[in-house]
Amino acid sequence: MLICIPALFILVYLYPYLPWVGSHTLCAVKIASGIDCPGCGITRSFSAFLHGNILSSIRLHPLGPLVALGLACLFL
Repeated sequence: MLICIPALFILVYLYPYLPWVGSHTLCAVKIASGIDCPGCGITRSFSAFLHGNILSSIRLHPLGPLVALGLACLFL
């Protein structure tokens, strides 16, 4: 837990800068159906929250900020 949660925060923070974001996706649901799955929305919402874009985070997925705060509390 001491390594996984901070690593998750770092990965999600860096998510917009990853080379495959925007052009390719790793999501099997999006590849198969062409629509975003709830997990994709939470990841983008979590990333927006970590970058300080709280309104954008809530618009992307209302549970994203709650997931970020819950993981931070779990870590602490």
